[in-house]
Amino acid sequence: SYCLPIRCSSGEYLESSTKNCLPCNTRCSDCVSSTKCTACNPGYIFQSGPSSCFSCTDLKGMKYADRSLDCAEICGDGRNMGFLECDDGNTRSGDGCSSECKIEPDYKCTGGTADGPDNCVETKRPSIKEIKAFKNRTLEVKFSEYVIVQKPPISNAFSLKIEGHSQKNVKLDWQPSHLESKKFNRMSISLDFNVSLIGYETLS
Repeated sequence: SYCLPIRCSSGEYLESSTKNCLPCNTRCSDCVSSTKCTACNPGYIFQSGPSSCFSCTDLKGMKYADRSLDCAEICGDGRNMGFLECDDGNTRSGDGCSSECKIEPDYKCTGGTADGPDNCVETKRPSIKEIKAFKNRTLEVKFSEYVIVQKPPISNAFSLKIEGHSQKNVKLDWQPSHLESKKFNRMSISLDFNVSLIGYETLS
């Protein structure tokens, strides 16, 4: 003959001293002792640190979901408990974290904790909306939004397509101007071509 290990049913744990199967705490659906849960009943949320099941209202940043006993994270309270994509402390859309606490396109949200909100920053770069060419070798560039030049370049290589020229791209030196303002959406560029132009070419 041989001994078989004692196996307790779901919702019970093996009491080490008596070797009896005892029911788990009413908050636990499964447990390893009277105080340590491994899964929770509906209406409670598991916290791995203390291995316990807490009522939704016991935890900051959590609430009962509408018409159910499930726990849900509060959106817009400035706490990120890990159940929502983001929480920047409000329920406004258009600032990176939507009214439903989802990260909006072209934004990145980081830094949120159980004690503080996420910080959302835009990741999409401004695009060039319009380019106008003038006979005095000046380009006026209009951006899709206001931009800031943190380190204005003094001179650099700039690739520009010139229709009517034998080369697809013409190399030239360029010098931005009118950068006194911190924010702007138009910029003038003075051009110094490194190739000869015949005179009938058009910039595009």
